[in-house]
Amino acid sequence: MPKPLFELMKLPTLALKSVVRFSEPNEVIETSMSSDTFLDELKKFKIPADYLTFIREDSRISLVLGFDDIAINIHCFRFPSETGKLKKLNGEYVFWRKHEGTRRRVTWNFQTADTSIESNFRMIDTVVTYFLTILRIKTFNLSCLMNTPKFSDLSMILNYSKHFGNVGYQRRDIRKTPMSPVELRRLLDGITAETWDLNIRCDGFEYEKPLMKCKRFQSSSIGWVTTDCVLSADIVSVKIDGRPRRFFDFNKIIQYWVDGKIPNLELVQYRQYDTNVDQGQVLRGINTIETIFVEPDFRRRLIDFLDHPVDIKRKTDGRRATALFGPGTIEFCVWKPEYILGLTERSFARYKRSIGEFEY
Repeated sequence: MPKPLFELMKLPTLALKSVVRFSEPNEVIETSMSSDTFLDELKKFKIPADYLTFIREDSRISLVLGFDDIAINIHCFRFPSETGKLKKLNGEYVFWRKHEGTRRRVTWNFQTADTSIESNFRMIDTVVTYFLTILRIKTFNLSCLMNTPKFSDLSMILNYSKHFGNVGYQRRDIRKTPMSPVELRRLLDGITAETWDLNIRCDGFEYEKPLMKCKRFQSSSIGWVTTDCVLSADIVSVKIDGRPRRFFDFNKIIQYWVDGKIPNLELVQYRQYDTNVDQGQVLRGINTIETIFVEPDFRRRLIDFLDHPVDIKRKTDGRRATALFGPGTIEFCVWKPEYILGLTERSFARYKRSIGEFEY
């Protein structure tokens, strides 16, 4: 076990908590697997972890445990016992080994009873259960790399959470992930996520409800995506590529923002290069004014500057947004206060004149 932490185990809980806070989290966890005394003290206050990501593949689950400046890759499989060390998880001894990697990323292996997927699941369950006794995990994430996933494939993972920070579906071979209408509906109805990144192909199906609690939606296969999917009150950004099964109503999205129904929206990007964008249709019934922003303002936000930019003001608070149009491309970006402060000097002066004097 890491010697510096081992020598501090006799400290009072409050003093130990302060020491642990400034220690490397991987060393803290490693020590807890070697000392029941240290483990008991750690359970009293738990240490914060930024995220725990479940990586679901066809024949296994692996984990990534993340902290402020370090991530631990965790794999559970059968390996020779002589290459590992005995550690204690939930009162049971298991073989464990580590690969140092870099300062910011290390790899841990836990030995399974055999090579079956069931054995992998049991050890993953053991590891996660142990982590929850000593960690306060801020966010759970899910990355599905399976070739033909089903919602039931997530059953063990959903024992820990049904709400995730990030959910991504992307096969390892980069091809679109095929899902049936039944399975895709079960996925979208069965869990919530702040960020969806979905490269899913689903034929003959459209999801006609807002994705609840969704802040960021990204997809490069949008045959099943409808306008309603991104009209959640929490939505912040939408980035989509491809061809929807039916008309995607950007006019409705902008009108919802103008009316204050999706107040948190910051960015919409759509690309389908082999189609023509009807600017008049997108801006139908919406009052537009000449833009006050210039190309460097958009570059600073990592937004492509396109032709024919026009500005739009929101009715509820006067906040300004810009709609840009290019070949097969639509962008809609909202200028929140933090973006205004990053404008070029000329644009900033024009913005102040457009709304009158106010404090910065």
